[in-house]
Amino acid sequence: MARPIKVLFVCVANSCRSQMAEVVAKRLDREGNFYFESAGAMPAGIVDSGVREYAQSKGWDISGQRSKSLDEILPLAEFDAVVALCAEACVSLPALPKSTTVLQWPFADPTGSVGVCRQAAYENLHRELEEKITALMQMLKQG
Repeated sequence: MARPIKVLFVCVANSCRSQMAEVVAKRLDREGNFYFESAGAMPAGIVDSGVREYAQSKGWDISGQRSKSLDEILPLAEFDAVVALCAEACVSLPALPKSTTVLQWPFADPTGSVGVCRQAAYENLHRELEEKITALMQMLKQG
């Protein structure tokens, strides 16, 4: 079996956007060709309650998810792609090898949304992440 393609999703707190990206990506990787991880420059220590509620509404088990710092994961040089989900995360990344694909996907943070707007914000984040991650997976598989 070939080595999995390693992708890291980064946001500041690793509480919402990067957590959602990791969960969505793992669900999209039905063939097991990828290794997905998420981390934050200044981790919040918890997964956002909105992400937990949204995942539960979709029937996703995210009980194993936790907020992590960049220092807690594989050496960054081992990742084939690093995706910054906010501008702040991008500036916090250390130097990466030229072979690492670095992408910036600045998504709005849905954590401040309330009521009906809250569910819509997480739905939109999920949909947009799914589209971008699907395209990223195709690009990385093609080399």
